[in-house]
Amino acid sequence: GPACPGLRSLVLEGEYNSEPSTIEPALFTGLSACPRLSELDLYRMQLSPAALQHVHLLPVHAPRLTSLRMLQCPHVSTLISALAGQLTSLHCVDFDRPPGWEAAMAMAACTHLQEVELGVVEGCAWLDALLPLPALKRVAVFECKGSLAPDSCASAGGGAPCSWERLAVGTVPVHQLPWLPLRGLQRLRLGLLELGAELEGQD
Repeated sequence: GPACPGLRSLVLEGEYNSEPSTIEPALFTGLSACPRLSELDLYRMQLSPAALQHVHLLPVHAPRLTSLRMLQCPHVSTLISALAGQLTSLHCVDFDRPPGWEAAMAMAACTHLQEVELGVVEGCAWLDALLPLPALKRVAVFECKGSLAPDSCASAGGGAPCSWERLAVGTVPVHQLPWLPLRGLQRLRLGLLELGAELEGQD
């Protein structure tokens, strides 16, 4: 903190092949000495019980923090919720645990979000959370699983209006493409298209 008053970006990284490293409340108070901090990257990090009780003070200690990157962090929804009012960029990548309803609800509160990158997503909770966000322009998803059909999603559908300009999807079942919000996109990037289960066995 005091040694780096001009710090703009902070990366905290735990060790590979081990339990996540722990963040204590002292980190939050220390960030007050870094008034220019705008980017926080957390890789394989978790909040201690004490930090969980104080995480709501994160915006007070880091008011200019607008970019949050997380990889294999178990307290994703808590951190997003704490910073929801100021985040413009969110990268939340976890290939083992798709973000659940809590994370989706947290993202839905990020009304200033302009770009988001997610790992593996399942179902349509993520889509329902992101579609209404007024400032969101760029969306990237590593892999889509589950159904995006209108009967299972509140707001999914290729004709759903939204502010997105760019969408990149690494892997998606081909029969789910019509349910992605394609209207208004300026750039669409698709990686691997998978044949859906209902197409298997057909000649």
